[in-house]
Amino acid sequence: MPETSRLFDALVSWFEEISEGQEDRVYQGEDERGLLIDTLDNPGWRVQITGESGRRPIALKRDGGDNDWIFVTATDRKFEAWGDTHCLNEIMLHAVAWLGLDVDG
Repeated sequence: MPETSRLFDALVSWFEEISEGQEDRVYQGEDERGLLIDTLDNPGWRVQITGESGRRPIALKRDGGDNDWIFVTATDRKFEAWGDTHCLNEIMLHAVAWLGLDVDG
């Protein structure tokens, strides 16, 4: 599994790249593109990516108890994932894969 810092770097680079043209896309009435990383109160993480197209759908559910759960649901246009406090790296791995980003090179 790639290091957390490499996953974050890949997501930050993607976000910076798509943000450059964001104002023009919104002005033209296209879907906004964005990245949300948030905490949950149960506790855990939520990651959401919007405004993409043509991505591979994902449906993943693992419920191994309070400290081992992750849910990933992604369509060709939207990625959403939730997981326990120890799953952020795994969530980001799914997000990076869904975006088709290279973290190995």
